[in-house]
Amino acid sequence: MKAPQHSPSGSSLRRGSYLAGLIVVATILFAFAAVAFSYFVVFGSTKFQTLPEGVYIVRLSEYEISSEPEPIIVKAGEPVILQIVNEGTVEHELMFVADLGMMANMIKTNAMKLAEQNPDLSEEDIIAMIDEIHDEMIENMMKAFQGKVDGDLMIELEPGERKTVTYTFYQPGVYTIACFELEGTFPSPHAENGMFNQVIVVQG
Repeated sequence: MKAPQHSPSGSSLRRGSYLAGLIVVATILFAFAAVAFSYFVVFGSTKFQTLPEGVYIVRLSEYEISSEPEPIIVKAGEPVILQIVNEGTVEHELMFVADLGMMANMIKTNAMKLAEQNPDLSEEDIIAMIDEIHDEMIENMMKAFQGKVDGDLMIELEPGERKTVTYTFYQPGVYTIACFELEGTFPSPHAENGMFNQVIVVQG
């Protein structure tokens, strides 16, 4: 005699359907997350990208210069690529400077003196006058790097702007990069508020 066959109960069918539904939803969510992450890595933030050797991302913000990887360590005589991006809301610069304290103090002193001598001028007008003095300081400062560095020693970037610059350092040592703009921190330059970093050059 054949054993009686029992059809699945309604509750069993419901449990099976529920589990199958969960598996389908989980599969869809996983696939979506994988696609979204891949898109973000390729087209979104550079923080998730694997950078080739000799390439650094340098981020300028209020008021900080950070790099990825950190710190910037390069070999003398070998080119290094800096992908510079201004992530701030005001104009910034990346400038190589021989004496950070002296440069910051000179700009601050001149800004305060001009403001005192010209009380009717706006902060914007004073900053424009400082830019002319700033350019003269840069010319003198750059002489300290002759024969030591190949590359643009002063880069200006508007908010959201990106620039890629190649440098070659010929002498081991510690090179300081900083921003001496005044907008938002007048009369102190951005560097005095912590916007500086270093490039460490080791023997090749």
